[in-house]
Amino acid sequence: SIKQSQRMFARRVFELLASNTLVVSNYSRGVRLLFGDHIICSDSKVEVLKNLLDNDEKHSQKKLSALRTVFSNHTYGERFRYILSKISNNVAETILPNISMICLVKSEKELIDAEAIFKSQTYKQKQLIILGETRILEKSKFRDVIKIKTSDHNKSLENLGVDTDYVSVIQVDKFYGSNYITDLALSTIYCDAGIITKGSF
Repeated sequence: SIKQSQRMFARRVFELLASNTLVVSNYSRGVRLLFGDHIICSDSKVEVLKNLLDNDEKHSQKKLSALRTVFSNHTYGERFRYILSKISNNVAETILPNISMICLVKSEKELIDAEAIFKSQTYKQKQLIILGETRILEKSKFRDVIKIKTSDHNKSLENLGVDTDYVSVIQVDKFYGSNYITDLALSTIYCDAGIITKGSF
């Protein structure tokens, strides 16, 4: 690599990060500017070894954040969408799917918890569907929430007028990181399975 260039570096960095691999590199200004702490990038053997000796959890977090960055910003689809946005007025804002988060609530507290989980998600193309009794649904302060009475639970989402690409079932007694939906949505770029789930619980 030309170490001081802001743009020139080996493109295999993208491929390695997209493969969910921990990347170690000599110093490169372009790599550092584009990926920051997502990769171990230094000419100092001491600094490299110090980073490599981090625990597995830190390595997993580094790999996941790098994977998220590559699939959010550096795919051919995203590059093509960006180019089209500069030469056309009719270009989709994103190539990612719409996702409906659906949650069954049995109390006002569970309703508040469901809305908090929804608000915590960084993903933009999402909507919240709440399934519950009328008296609980009336307590929702969300403007765009889709409310479904428990008595309608046996109807399909299509029959209830819900337009979405994917549905994610949320349980209020579980923890969801802020990028839970983002990571599932990014998976659709390289996986065409009907069901996508996290590998850990």
